[in-house]
Amino acid sequence: MMTLPFHTLEGQPAPCLFVSVVSPYGAAKHRILFRLDTGANLTAIPASSVHRLRLEPYDRRIVGDYDKHTTMMPTFRVHLRFGEFLFHDVEVVATESNSALLGLDILNQLKVTLDGRKKMLSVE
Repeated sequence: MMTLPFHTLEGQPAPCLFVSVVSPYGAAKHRILFRLDTGANLTAIPASSVHRLRLEPYDRRIVGDYDKHTTMMPTFRVHLRFGEFLFHDVEVVATESNSALLGLDILNQLKVTLDGRKKMLSVE
C-alpha cells in the first residue's frame, strides 16, 4: 500500500500520483504528476510527453468532455509504473494542456482511499 499527501493543483489540494510513463518501444520514460479522475474513462497524458517519448499512434477513439462534446482522437500505448504497480500496454489519449489524468481504466484495478480531511491518498 502507498500512502501519499495530496498535491496542490490550480490552488486546490487534489489527489495525485507521480507516475512513470514508459515507452513500449524502448527505455524512454517520463515522470508525470497525474490527477486521479473518476470522471475519465481513459487515462490521458500531455501531448508534450507523447513527443518526448516518441510514441507512435496506436488506434483512434471517440472521446468526450464533461460538456458531451466529442471528437476522434489518436490513442497511444504506454506502460505506467508507480510504487509496486505496473500496468503494461495502457491505451492513452494526449491532452493539449500539461494535464495528466489517471482514468477509470487504471483506477478500477486499484483500491483507492481518499481522506479529504487529512489530505491523504492511499492506493492498494
